[in-house]
Amino acid sequence: MFESVALPAGPFTAGDDFTLGTFTHNNFPIFAPSLESADLSVDIEGTFSDGTESTSFSLTSVFSFDHFETPNNVSTCAAGGVSPCPDLVTPTQNAGASTTLQIGDNILGFNLSGFQVEGENFDSFLTLENQANSADLRASFSVRPSLVPAPSTLSLMALCLLLLARRVSRA
Repeated sequence: MFESVALPAGPFTAGDDFTLGTFTHNNFPIFAPSLESADLSVDIEGTFSDGTESTSFSLTSVFSFDHFETPNNVSTCAAGGVSPCPDLVTPTQNAGASTTLQIGDNILGFNLSGFQVEGENFDSFLTLENQANSADLRASFSVRPSLVPAPSTLSLMALCLLLLARRVSRA
């Protein structure tokens, strides 16, 4: 289950983590077949600031989560913890962005940062058996390098190729 929260009022800046909402995993004994993955669609509207100007944006992003349903009747728990064994939920796109957005000259990646429980950050969420387990789902924006070379880079590359061709023709 996911319950979104009101996003920060000010403009977003690259690298600043913020809470998207509360992720709750109800971990109660189930029987095969069990859930192996789930997707979360996030709609976000806001303003991004690059330090000199702010631009409004709107985007939809889908993030995937792996769900490891552990056997509850073993002495050594495969995902860690103690018996009855906790389940493990892991964002599969934790380190990368599922969506990019271009604002002016900036290409932004919208990333999941992971989970936060009582102020501590985690890449995955170990959920205790026989209870509802909640964590904040954290996200951030990152500035990515442009895939298109800047005009000055193109000029420099053309000059190098010209000099190389001239040198080869003299040899």
